[in-house]
Amino acid sequence: MKKGILQIIGSGMIAFAVIGCGGGGTPDTPDSNTDTTKLGNLKYVTPSGVTAKKLTGGTEGAALSAKSGKISGLVIVQGSSSSPKMMKAINMNPAKSARIAGSGINDIYAGLNADTNTDSIALQSSQSFQNPYVFTVSDYRVIINNAMTPAALSQQILGYIDANATGYPVADPSAPSTTDLRALILYGSYQGSDVYLVAVVPQAEYAVLRITVNAIINAASFIPNNATLQSKTETFTTGTGSSKMDFLFVVDDSGSMGDDQDALAKAAEDFTREMSSAGVNYRSAIVTTSSGIEDSMNGDANRILREVGIIENNETRLKEKLVAGTSGSTTETGIWNAEQALQSTGSATALGMPQTAADLAVIIISDEPSQYTDRSGGVDFNVSSNLFVTRGITVYGIFENLSPWDSTTGNLDDYNRSQYDDLVDVTGGIYADIKSTDSNGDLDFSNIMQKIASDAGGIASQFTLMNWATVVTEVKVGGSIIVANATNGYSYNQANKSIVFYGTAIPVANSTVTVKYQYYQY
Repeated sequence: MKKGILQIIGSGMIAFAVIGCGGGGTPDTPDSNTDTTKLGNLKYVTPSGVTAKKLTGGTEGAALSAKSGKISGLVIVQGSSSSPKMMKAINMNPAKSARIAGSGINDIYAGLNADTNTDSIALQSSQSFQNPYVFTVSDYRVIINNAMTPAALSQQILGYIDANATGYPVADPSAPSTTDLRALILYGSYQGSDVYLVAVVPQAEYAVLRITVNAIINAASFIPNNATLQSKTETFTTGTGSSKMDFLFVVDDSGSMGDDQDALAKAAEDFTREMSSAGVNYRSAIVTTSSGIEDSMNGDANRILREVGIIENNETRLKEKLVAGTSGSTTETGIWNAEQALQSTGSATALGMPQTAADLAVIIISDEPSQYTDRSGGVDFNVSSNLFVTRGITVYGIFENLSPWDSTTGNLDDYNRSQYDDLVDVTGGIYADIKSTDSNGDLDFSNIMQKIASDAGGIASQFTLMNWATVVTEVKVGGSIIVANATNGYSYNQANKSIVFYGTAIPVANSTVTVKYQYYQY
């Protein structure tokens, strides 16, 4: 397989709430505690079931291990934050600061990509945050030529962060060795320090172990050395009926999308399966990036919407129509077309989107830049002030990374050619690279579509905490304790401080949900 360069750019926050999903294997059930590891001016609150061994040499850090070596990782605090990249991130607009916050991850990517044992790196998702401080979390699937343990890859990543660090522990002898690994990396700036969190897990184990992985990659686990965690209990009563969600898909139908058609069909399957498992009443509308959408329903961009209207909870129909073909205009204007469809007189609005009491999200899929001015008469798109921001519409994206941070020159491109990533940032979405592939080298949007479905299905969370939880100590539904696992339990999502429920643990209407947690007031 040919090695592919899939760089990271910043993306927006993501939101989770009541989500149901299936899974196999032994449930991942980490309890919570308040063990801490002191690292310079900060301390890291280590999740229960995760061990931390201090590193020596040139950095303040510790090696992390869990699940008999199936999960390995790092926590790093690098002195005072003198990094020009991170210093520039403060007081910048969300789109640019998010991308700068991702620059440290870009350096790790560059090291992995240059290694001769790396076959390919696929960016599964990237998310950036302004709270509780500026940071980015990116998720990579790393295919290597010669099998290695999660600890070995974690130690390799340590070398890209600080080549002088020593004292990495010997891997657990029972740890799996594989050629297919996931590496989740957090990089940010807090209390004057650059901070990193890394978790590496075999791809085959990720679905089962992601609760522990997410607990490791929790930005709120960094607190000042002199800080004391506070305890809080919050109680919620669930609403009646299923939550509602509307999606406007904007799909590139130009000739360059020829190799994406199969991936689009599979993406629709992954999306609808995840939405169904969440118990969400969802509807979809599809427009394309072609011309003529400003002409109400008559333009070519509206041909699918004109043909089938709003698609309601129908996997077969969505799968069929999301494959929009390749006969559309070579001038692809996804943002412009989405704006026009959602205007008060727009094509999607005319058909009743969004439905009453429903949240609305836009998903743009394109392998070309926005080309907004080609439809707007030369008027540039205002990322900070637009229909999506004003109406609180979350925008997600699967598009080509055209202009990443240049870690060699230190220059930050302005992204005027794309704009998709900037819009994702400011509206709180999530994105992935349209060139992401599976282990066979085939284009595959599965992971990002599953995440989009989970995120969007939880935008209207009923279980959003008042604070960023460092540890969640107990969750009850109707007086019964719910365990932390991704099959029939709960997880905590740091993106919007929400409790996520899965499977049989999803509360029924009028249930009482009680959450106990510990937090630091940032």
